[in-house]
Amino acid sequence: DEKCRPAVVLSTKIAKDFSVKNSECAADGHLKNPSRAYMECNAMIARREGIANLVLPGDVDEVLDLYSGGKNKNKRKRQISLDVKKATGVSRVEEYDKIDDNDIQILGLSETCRISDPSDSKRIYMAARRTFVLAIQLGIEALLVDGNFGFTPITTCTKKRAYQLFTVRVCCRNTSFLLMAALLPTKAASEYILLFESMLSIFSDLNFSLRGVRVVSDWETGIIKDIRTALPMVAHQGCSFHALKCINNKISSFGLNAFAKSYPVVRIWFNRIRASIFLPRIYIDQCDLLTIPVSNVHPAYTASHNFLDYFRSEWMAHPETMLSKYMVDRHRTTNLVESWHRALISWFHGHHPPLMELVNFLMNTELDDNIAMKHYRDNGSSFELEEEDENRSIETLSPMIEFDSIVDERVPTHAEILSFLDKMTKFCHEKLN
Repeated sequence: DEKCRPAVVLSTKIAKDFSVKNSECAADGHLKNPSRAYMECNAMIARREGIANLVLPGDVDEVLDLYSGGKNKNKRKRQISLDVKKATGVSRVEEYDKIDDNDIQILGLSETCRISDPSDSKRIYMAARRTFVLAIQLGIEALLVDGNFGFTPITTCTKKRAYQLFTVRVCCRNTSFLLMAALLPTKAASEYILLFESMLSIFSDLNFSLRGVRVVSDWETGIIKDIRTALPMVAHQGCSFHALKCINNKISSFGLNAFAKSYPVVRIWFNRIRASIFLPRIYIDQCDLLTIPVSNVHPAYTASHNFLDYFRSEWMAHPETMLSKYMVDRHRTTNLVESWHRALISWFHGHHPPLMELVNFLMNTELDDNIAMKHYRDNGSSFELEEEDENRSIETLSPMIEFDSIVDERVPTHAEILSFLDKMTKFCHEKLN
């Protein structure tokens, strides 16, 4: 395959270098299986299909961990790793730093993506005006924001590019599309605020107000503060998946699960607290949820007391919109963004891609999403949910609609509130949310 030819030629060169420089070590048993190690390194390059013809240091370490042995193992690993990097002709640090800042600025003038702030190439934003236009035309259901620190940070680069990949996905017609991507150099609040303000300015240029638009994030304190600072007009909500995961973990760590079978009153109580994410906060105090359900001499009292203190301080301190998912049938989590990040990692075989390779991938993703968005717009159609997801959405919304009809007429009774919470309990497992 002509596409793989450069990689094949390069991997052959590495194999020869291995053979010449390490044949004596191999003969002494320093490499348990040298030929297998060569093949593994060759395969690593070939898998990259000639896109970036180099073996990463982490790749070499992984292979040599399996096939190195004998005395001074780590010293030989380091030397062989250097040999491999030398054979490839460029190290990861050099690869990032050899990119001319002017190249990035020129790329920013393309019609595909606009890369903001060209005066500081450490901070790269990618946002296409046409994607914002299409999102507005389709109807924005929610904006999902999340960052990934385990994929792009290359802290050894002298220019400190790509500390994290931060993406904003827009939910329209039952699915999500890449709205904005950013490669941020730090985790500072100023970075997030500048990013959100840049997104807001694009919407403002299109005469579209974000007032009341749902923005879903994780529960990181910095992100919460930065969204409130830069986007005070939005309806900011926390990810229900992560909220329930934390609450469920605390129920377990405080030992409440141990009392669940013996004392049903305890199990019913903490299940209702979990389900309170679907209840307007005004009714939480009315149904005695924030009261310990057992006396102070009960075996479960201490665990219940500690859990209630945790719930009050960690979750009730947030504004109501952060935790409440009342009348929200879908897009309650950031899972769409996180699953996209995981797919991105798989696409690059778990390796950190070169900067321009990642930029080009994001640009192509934006183009592909544009095609899908235009299809939904022109055909008036929506993404067809799987039957299981559609049924879950209907099942989750039905009790809320029923309860909301009561709220419209009068103040619900204590029994009606508890009945509603009991119905919503089954939707409070992370996998079902």
